[in-house]
Amino acid sequence: MGVLDTRARRAAAALALVGLALGAGAAPLTAQVAQEAVDLEVVQRIREEGLEHSQIESLARHLTEVIGPRLTGSPAMKAANEWTAGRFRAWGLEGVQIEPWGEFGTGWELVSYAGMILTPYRQPLQGQPLAWSGSTQGRVRGPAVVVEATSPEDVARYRGKLAGAFVLVDPPAAVTPEFEHRPRRTPLEDLLEPPSDGGDRRPAMSPEERQRRIAQFRARRATAQAVAELARAEGAAAILRNSSRGDGVVS
Repeated sequence: MGVLDTRARRAAAALALVGLALGAGAAPLTAQVAQEAVDLEVVQRIREEGLEHSQIESLARHLTEVIGPRLTGSPAMKAANEWTAGRFRAWGLEGVQIEPWGEFGTGWELVSYAGMILTPYRQPLQGQPLAWSGSTQGRVRGPAVVVEATSPEDVARYRGKLAGAFVLVDPPAAVTPEFEHRPRRTPLEDLLEPPSDGGDRRPAMSPEERQRRIAQFRARRATAQAVAELARAEGAAAILRNSSRGDGVVS
């Protein structure tokens, strides 16, 4: 979403031309430092607006609690753009419009999700569908198959075993009790500490270590691609992965 004021844009273009002309004419001369006049009254008004009339709380609440997640290409993103443009107009800005920026592709929206673990006893399956993942054709029930593979060759051992299955591709997450309240607040003494001189930075990675990590990444990517292709070919119900947050949620 963009805000366009044609008069301001023309003025900016004119100023740019003037700046180029002055720069070209002053090139042979010694550098000169111009002292810009500061309008303290305007500065004070800006401070008052930010400190005494801020609307950041109500704006953030509307974006997060009314509109919700704003994935690119989603209906919520469109609603957020239109709402933001409306707020700008209500504040008296002129020339407000939503600027198109090109082709994007297919939008996506989460309509609903529900999952249950049925054995050895019923319990909710805490999860979140990944963006742009496909829908199921109604309720789906199937076995859980754990795929333990570190290479595409390992994946071939599961051929013929994934039809209708929920495929788990990560080792079990180690979920430990957490006793700290969220959200955490940074202690005042930490905020008042002087900035670091950089002495506690991690040492630079050696070329050998860098190449080793790149090779590991490529191997994991190739293995994940092999699992996805086999699951798709055999008609698996879904692929389940551990959440990156490490709290036992799957995606």
